[in-house]
Amino acid sequence: QYASITDAAQTGLDITGDISMECWIKVETLPSNSGGNNIGLITKVGTSNESYYIILGGGDSVNAFYSSDGGATYYIKYTSTYDVVAGSWIHLAATITVASQAFVIYADTVSKTLASVNSGTPTAIYNGTARFIIGAYDAAVGTVDTATFYDGLIDEARVWSAVRTST
Repeated sequence: QYASITDAAQTGLDITGDISMECWIKVETLPSNSGGNNIGLITKVGTSNESYYIILGGGDSVNAFYSSDGGATYYIKYTSTYDVVAGSWIHLAATITVASQAFVIYADTVSKTLASVNSGTPTAIYNGTARFIIGAYDAAVGTVDTATFYDGLIDEARVWSAVRTST
């Protein structure tokens, strides 16, 4: 259902500065438009141990997030509508410039209009101990929330410690 790497088994995904996350997805079942039905694509989060993610949200959205304290005191989450169609491939990406809290979310290299929810002014990405997961996210550290399983195919998931361009 998902792939994960424990924090202790890697160091390259402990990104504390600028970040880009990208993946090709082919969704079989879109998330419900009601409730908090968030589906993990690329995540490094757990309860009170939140670093960064890009997820599909209910209500036709892609969410990108980072926290500087591992929780809800200093964080920014940006949301964009997306052009995901069940059964079709689409490339999704999110770039975050931490110093200026600048986000861009792309769908097939086209930047999307963003709405934000934020708390404080996070100046770095939290270097927590949550697992890095593709296709889900931890409800608590070490416990995958089965409600967050992604239903479809994910290919070429990548995380960069730099802001990448749309191409």
